[in-house]
Amino acid sequence: MIVSSSLSGKEKVFKRDVEKRSVFAKLPFKRSYYIISLAENSDNLLEIIPTDQMFFKYYGVKDIYIVGIAKTNQEAVELVSSIVSEGYEKDIDFDVRSYYPKKDFCKGKK
Repeated sequence: MIVSSSLSGKEKVFKRDVEKRSVFAKLPFKRSYYIISLAENSDNLLEIIPTDQMFFKYYGVKDIYIVGIAKTNQEAVELVSSIVSEGYEKDIDFDVRSYYPKKDFCKGKK
């Protein structure tokens, strides 16, 4: 998982917050993060999802493949930009879904 500089070293805290989160919880996260995940729409590469929206039922019934995490929206945009630009610098045929295959992700606790 790629982590913004302001969250560096706090990966375990974030992972614990996500794993403890119930699919049926009605309240938002206590801490606010921005998750960078593989996009649901095949026309897009990545999505930025504020954890404040994770209590919507929609997110409780879908798998989210988390690539990175940031503390602010600006940091999330910068992380997405660096992921994509570094990928295309290494290989002009860069495909984010091939670089981060879904089989490499672990399922969260249910």
